[in-house]
Amino acid sequence: MLLATLPWDSMPVHALWHYLGPHWTTGTQQNDLLDILSDRITTQPALAEQLQVKGLALSAKIIEAAATQNATTYKTAQTF
Repeated sequence: MLLATLPWDSMPVHALWHYLGPHWTTGTQQNDLLDILSDRITTQPALAEQLQVKGLALSAKIIEAAATQNATTYKTAQTF
């Protein structure tokens, strides 16, 4: 069912094999799957109240912020 929601019309067929195995590691492909997950969550009100799916760009920023040793930089820097 999830494969039916992938962007078949906007991707070349030879690129779609990544979704069928352990090779789907590019950010675009992971964001596609996160979008599908988000759509499924928003259609269920009980889940939508508790969960929110964010893209990979946010995850990288959270990891970067967590690695910051200086708490003042975290609170005041424009990048966070």
